[in-house]
Amino acid sequence: MATLIHDSNGKKIGFQSSILDITEKKEIEYEAELNRDRMQLLVEGTPHLFFYVQDKNGYIEYISPSVEDITGYKVSDWLNQRDWFATESAVNQIAKARTHKHLAGKIDTSPIYVEIKHANNETVQLEVYERPIFKEGKVVGLRGVAHDITQKLKSEERLRLSESSYRSIIDSITESIYIQDENGVFVDVNEGAVAMYGYDKQTLIGKTPEFVSAPSRNDFDTIKIAVSKAFAGEKQQLEFWGKRKNGEEFLKDVRLYPGTYFNKKVVIAVASDITERKKSEKLLQESEEKYRTLAENVNDALYLIDRNGRFSYISSGVKNILGYDANDLIGKRLIDFIYPEDTKLMPQQLRKIITNTFEPTDYRLISKSGSVHWVRSTGKAVYDNGRVTGFLGVMIDINKEKIFEQRIKLSEERYRIISSLTSDYLFSTLVDKNGNHRIEWAAGSFEKITGYTLEEYREVGGWRATLPPDELIKDDHDIERLKHRLKVDREVKTYHKDGSVVWVRTYAQPLWDEKTNTLKGVYGAVQDITRQRKVKNLSE
Repeated sequence: MATLIHDSNGKKIGFQSSILDITEKKEIEYEAELNRDRMQLLVEGTPHLFFYVQDKNGYIEYISPSVEDITGYKVSDWLNQRDWFATESAVNQIAKARTHKHLAGKIDTSPIYVEIKHANNETVQLEVYERPIFKEGKVVGLRGVAHDITQKLKSEERLRLSESSYRSIIDSITESIYIQDENGVFVDVNEGAVAMYGYDKQTLIGKTPEFVSAPSRNDFDTIKIAVSKAFAGEKQQLEFWGKRKNGEEFLKDVRLYPGTYFNKKVVIAVASDITERKKSEKLLQESEEKYRTLAENVNDALYLIDRNGRFSYISSGVKNILGYDANDLIGKRLIDFIYPEDTKLMPQQLRKIITNTFEPTDYRLISKSGSVHWVRSTGKAVYDNGRVTGFLGVMIDINKEKIFEQRIKLSEERYRIISSLTSDYLFSTLVDKNGNHRIEWAAGSFEKITGYTLEEYREVGGWRATLPPDELIKDDHDIERLKHRLKVDREVKTYHKDGSVVWVRTYAQPLWDEKTNTLKGVYGAVQDITRQRKVKNLSE
């Protein structure tokens, strides 16, 4: 901008001007655009995410191709529209209000939740992180990342229903059930226990059998030994004199079983009032009938096999899985129905059962029609006087789950094929229990940039094997950042398989295990910047 300069007589003698340096502003705008491109690259290489850009009126200007897998609608269906195929859910009204807020230039960093209709008419739940796009101080649009959380929400709901079902089942049983830790402390009781003693649950939980014992009528040394044996996996049975809240004393039959309660080993005590001895056999018969009725009315198959591996009992749920009537399998060997390639899993499953390792095993069975059917099985040993007499287990139908996993793998393979046409590459690694990173997959120009196939890359030692000594120190710092849930974005000098130097820019994101609060893997993108580095060096 120029300004006239006058002398004391008012005569024009020149101009005065100033120059505004906007270099930094332009650099910031360039870096912002580059960051957008990086974010887009990362998001479009991550399953269950899509990236989008909207103009100032909310119309979609860009959306990543992954949206089709998530919503069933093509990119062309999304462009130049702004309703997002949203439902009339109240959650979408909140989302719309947040979008208007962002378009007004007010930034809210918390996630937005959106509910839309998939092309197949199913509901899709999205978690959206959205930011306004500023240009010269004004909002010119929005950009964001949407994460498909439909399956996550369904899993949480299944867990809630599972816990609710557990409580409904345990409280529907009229017998008293006590779940005890290794010290005999009650960690949970059912309504049957409340009715038996007259105390509420809060009073009983945290107590030991001494609290409900009739004075001087029980041998607690023997009882503690029985609880310890049950905790170690050996079923026990004993009689116990109890005392109700009203002071009445009574005799009960107690059966102790090893079990798990929210992934912790416990002893499950099932008790019946047997004060009237003449009714004891009838009560036992009714109790067994309840458990048999429960077994016959679930979709999963409960089974009992003898020491020779032959079915001595299997519930009617097996028909839903294999097509056989339960009676058709009695006396038959389980091994004869297992898919030939999966028979090698059985010794391992047997060791788990013997050692009370309640870890399920997935294997395939041959159904009555000859088709292959996936099941997940757990079991425990049945003892008689310390001797294993058979095995009790449950088969859960997971055939649909396995088919879905196979479709996911096929989808990922297609994605890798498409990604191989790009100039850079994406990657994912897993961290083993020793902290070593092993590359799981790579897509794009991996072989072009490194010179290695994926198998060769693993054999030579992976990423760190291609780094010079000074870069290894920097890589150690990068790993520490990832362990603290921080991203990595830097230029790295690497060696090609042929020995030539390849400069790359790596964008790495931690993959976090929320359960153990540890780093379980890394995913990201690698960009070949060798040419840019050479140009930069020449200019310098």
